Amino acid sequence: MIIEYNHRWPVDLNVAGCVCLCGDEVLLVKRHQSKPFGGMWALPTGKLEPGERTIDAVRRELAEEVGLALAESEFAPLNDVVVALDGALLRYVSFAVRVHDKPDLFLNDTELSTARWQDIRQVRAKRTIPYLWDTLSDAL
Repeated sequence: MIIEYNHRWPVDLNVAGCVCLCGDEVLLVKRHQSKPFGGMWALPTGKLEPGERTIDAVRRELAEEVGLALAESEFAPLNDVVVALDGALLRYVSFAVRVHDKPDLFLNDTELSTARWQDIRQVRAKRTIPYLWDTLSDAL
């Protein structure tokens, strides 16, 4: 279940993620088997560090996970929702960014097993984390 975030609600975990688009492709990452949702495709996402702003978290995660360094001004806010997942409340703040030239990716293989630009029309056929399609649809 996805519901709009209300700042008065206590949440168990705060994460930020990003829909990175290039033409008709979206950047997907495949979670490392040792991580939650191991082996599933996801958008680049990560936990917020104490005191970190969501935009800074998503920029840090993109740099750490796939080597993308993008300016804050390139991101557009997308969603701020609470997801009920495995008995926990997860606050998920998402952004969208569109790049015009497909950048090369650097893979942090301690976090991910694969990262690739994927045709948007093929995303539904992949084994994805819960709610990925909802977030992607909001960015299109």
